[in-house]
Amino acid sequence: MYLTTLKFHRALEWFKQSSYDYMLLYASGSSKIDYDMVGDFLRYKDLIDRQTGKLVCFLHFIERIESNDSTQGTILQAEHKDSVESFMLYHIMTEEAKQITRRELYNGVGLEATYQTTDEICDFFGIARYKLPAFILIHKLSPNDSILSFKKQYSIISIKEKKDFESLLNPIKIANDCINDLDLINKELSSVESEPTYNAVLKDIEAIKRGIENLKSEKKTDLIEKLNGILSEINSLLCDYHINNYAFVMVRPYIIKKYLTHTGVIKEFMRDHNDLYYRYKSLFYKIEKWDHREMNFIKIMQSDLINKEKILVRSQTRESRIKTLIDESRYVKELYKKSFEEKLMMEDASPLITAIISRSSTLPMIFESAIKTYLCKDILVRSIINDVREKVNKMQFNVFISCKSEDYENGEELYAFLKSKGYMPFIASKSLREIGGDKYSSVISDVIDICSHMIVYATNILYVETPYVKSEWDMFCNEIKAGRKKGKLLTILRDPKQGVNLPIDLRSREVLSIDSYKNSICNYLY
Repeated sequence: MYLTTLKFHRALEWFKQSSYDYMLLYASGSSKIDYDMVGDFLRYKDLIDRQTGKLVCFLHFIERIESNDSTQGTILQAEHKDSVESFMLYHIMTEEAKQITRRELYNGVGLEATYQTTDEICDFFGIARYKLPAFILIHKLSPNDSILSFKKQYSIISIKEKKDFESLLNPIKIANDCINDLDLINKELSSVESEPTYNAVLKDIEAIKRGIENLKSEKKTDLIEKLNGILSEINSLLCDYHINNYAFVMVRPYIIKKYLTHTGVIKEFMRDHNDLYYRYKSLFYKIEKWDHREMNFIKIMQSDLINKEKILVRSQTRESRIKTLIDESRYVKELYKKSFEEKLMMEDASPLITAIISRSSTLPMIFESAIKTYLCKDILVRSIINDVREKVNKMQFNVFISCKSEDYENGEELYAFLKSKGYMPFIASKSLREIGGDKYSSVISDVIDICSHMIVYATNILYVETPYVKSEWDMFCNEIKAGRKKGKLLTILRDPKQGVNLPIDLRSREVLSIDSYKNSICNYLY
């Protein structure tokens, strides 16, 4: 992350030679909103870096404020508790940036330079001045390409207020959550896959059991018999060295060596029978420490056996755990694919999910496209919402028709009937419903707020408790309970007798029939 103030053309030249893959530019003045937006960018810089490129270069063009008694200057100086110079230097985030001289740093500072640099960006990219402040995401080109080549490789993401920045962060946060969730699953999957298989653990257990049996079956008396056999062989060899008046019994090995040294035949004997002597020595000490060693060896092997048996129990579920984690990974991918498609309003998020999972080099470009599409649609949605809100205030709706999208056709008959009777009914269109989520509810709540009455229309009683419908009549019901509304809350069903199965807030009120509501509904709406 790199944040400083520089002349635009100089910044492009520097960017061409740098190690960065993308550059985000933010051109602005020095209002508190601008400072806050830069602060937001810095808080989320790791998320943005992670999805838009290896590293991001971020240039902030800001006007210089001299120390004076003006209100604006005093406020800004107080906010940053230091000189503007220190504030600028604070935002130098990389070693490359630290190498820039102070003179170079101030090439872009000052009120006149700020507007000059902003105009320079607008002229270079052919951007209308009113579109800034903005983030401009620039693709990295070859150092051999001219600066003018950048004109063909840029995209503008308009950031003029907090909501715009939140819109930019929305897809970035989803992508990071996706990566984090999949990384956790893959880490656990890797751990499970590294565990020994059931058959491998079973073989280890069988080997340990054989080792314990061998230790238990080997008797100390058998070892003594073997030792005496070696002693007999050594004694018979002494005759070859003309030592006939001495025969070894079970003695410590060094006694044999000491006697052979005393008789002067140690060199010849060890040269010819070194192996025999060391067999005797090894067996002697094995017998001497037999009881202690046997007990320790068996204890160690039995402890190892217990551990292996625990692992064996766990290894029985190894394959099923691997399958579960693979299924979980598949589910998470599908979940985030749907999340991208719904929240980013994408037709198919498969390429984006694939790029995220594989850490593909195409990810920044795919992600950039997704962000641009989302922001464009988000701006359109906001425009629609604002337009609807204006109409809501002008239309003075007084009857809200709440129904599931499957009932819109039938609900529109009720809408037409009420309108013919002089009411101003409201029924949400499908296009408004498709805005979705919090955007939809923010408009609907405005409409519900000004309506005196609500009619819940359902050809199927189950529709009454679907999320959108329930949230609408629940909101209206709460207003009645709080005494803020005096109107009627009615329900229209295919069979009014099913009213006993409605939630208590609805069944305690009037329930009319779809076939006959026209005969009596106006009697309730007064």
